[in-house]
Amino acid sequence: MSDVPQGWAAARLADIVQPRGEKASPQSMSDKKFLGMDDVEAHTRRIVSFKNAGDLKSSAARFYKDDVLYGRLRPYLNKVVRPSFDGLASAEFIVFSGNDLIDSRFLLYRLNSSDFTSFANHLNEGDRPRVDFAQIGEFELSLPPPNEQSRIVEKIEILFAELDKGEESLEAAKARAGLYRQSLLKHAFEGHLTADWRAANPDKLEDPETLLTRIQDERAARYKQALDDWQSELEKWRDEGEEGKKPAKPKRPKDAIEVAKAELSKMSELPRGWAYAPLANLFNIVSGGTPKGIENCVGEEYPFYKISDMNTEGNERSMSLANINVSEQELGRLNLTAYPSGTVIFPKRGGAILTNKKRQLSKPSCFDLNTMGVFSDIDSLSPDYLWLWFAALDLGKIYDGSNVPQINNKNVEPLLFPVCSIAEQAEIVDELERKLSTLDAVEKQLEEQLTRSTALRQSILKRAFSGELVDQDPNDEPASVLLERIKAEKAEAEVAAKRDRKTKPVRKPKSRRPSMTDLIEVLKKESDWVSASKAAQGLGIADGTSSDDVEAFYRQLKERIEANEIEVERRGDEDWLRLAKVEAN
Repeated sequence: MSDVPQGWAAARLADIVQPRGEKASPQSMSDKKFLGMDDVEAHTRRIVSFKNAGDLKSSAARFYKDDVLYGRLRPYLNKVVRPSFDGLASAEFIVFSGNDLIDSRFLLYRLNSSDFTSFANHLNEGDRPRVDFAQIGEFELSLPPPNEQSRIVEKIEILFAELDKGEESLEAAKARAGLYRQSLLKHAFEGHLTADWRAANPDKLEDPETLLTRIQDERAARYKQALDDWQSELEKWRDEGEEGKKPAKPKRPKDAIEVAKAELSKMSELPRGWAYAPLANLFNIVSGGTPKGIENCVGEEYPFYKISDMNTEGNERSMSLANINVSEQELGRLNLTAYPSGTVIFPKRGGAILTNKKRQLSKPSCFDLNTMGVFSDIDSLSPDYLWLWFAALDLGKIYDGSNVPQINNKNVEPLLFPVCSIAEQAEIVDELERKLSTLDAVEKQLEEQLTRSTALRQSILKRAFSGELVDQDPNDEPASVLLERIKAEKAEAEVAAKRDRKTKPVRKPKSRRPSMTDLIEVLKKESDWVSASKAAQGLGIADGTSSDDVEAFYRQLKERIEANEIEVERRGDEDWLRLAKVEAN
């Protein structure tokens, strides 16, 4: 390692510190706190929760106040903390204690630095990469003298405290922006945002019953047109000799769901010209599919989206980038359906539901079986109005509550949707898009400032660990001297321990308990009947043999006799033994 500051020493992590390696039973420490991997926040050195040790069963890693816990699972998360209490931790943590060479506070920040994270992250691959101490122990670092470590830590904590204050303000601003967003959406879908528009455009308002009846008529007409188109395609398919896939008959819309007055009474009051209706009475609710062979598709016409594609840069609102695309021919062969642009999609299975992510299709697309979609196929319902309503919906409040979260049609179909005229829908969309675009810009600025603050933290750590954060003191004992002295003391202790082992009295081997194997050998040598007393002499069973050994021997002998492996014959006052003869087939 080059450019080691004066008084510092180049060393491997394994030369400086070793894992504590102490285990304990949770039942023996039921009053202590237990830390799992999910109790530690990534990158921030923060403990966000804990469990009671008494609620666990498996053996756990023991740690003490001010020990450093490093999460070895998924090292890119850099989960490292220094608890201010004694407790137990998941075996996924490597526990370190401070020593004469390294202050545990210094170790905490050193393991939290980006260069160590990068080093650990490149050691293994896979979905659940995991490192061990033999691997991370090879990490090379520059070690300052203990006194300088203390000065470095004090300076880091002063600078980080200032950053903490700034980040707290930014996070508070983000929270306020989030609350404003929800308030704005709620305001819009209760009709308040367009109150002035309605006053200025009374001629564009409709009676709610008339509005809902017209929507149902439009849906019925749309279905009839789909049936007519299907009949034409079916006749053409038959005329062409029934080649290719048979056209699929369109699904009939479900019967309208009746809304109980009790349910309506729970909703906010709507203005004139508005009405609530179950989502299933207005929109098509569909689920995707993942057919066998989808991974081999090479077409370009239709994107095929997985839930993970929602995380792709560029797909933050409108889905446009997919890892898999299918052709028209592949669409038919795999029995896939391409849903229209404007369809709102969201996770329907697993932990992804709790991320509350929703996206909108930018073009006709397919999606996998873990995805649900909602779309309109009539002119009276705006896809963008639907999208903005979904933006206000918390998916975490509608899933089925099972251990593995799921959203099924029964969870979505009865949701009450506020309907107004298509003209007012367009006005709401325009107003919300304008206001939300300003809010998006504010939130983006806040995120950029938080990102800069995180980068500044790593810059501080980089300066700290290269000797640039505090001045070196020539009066400090060089770390290299301390390191060599501790190495020498350790070597001397190992020699002394080895010497002690050599001078310990030699332990006499315990007498071996006679076994069935020994008896079988004795009987093989005799090849015929032998008295039990003679067999016992051959086994070394004499007056000095313990009664437990004798009883164990005769218990095993009885089992072999019952299994017809050894024959026994009573002659006078004594039993005679021989190996059972195996008859040839």
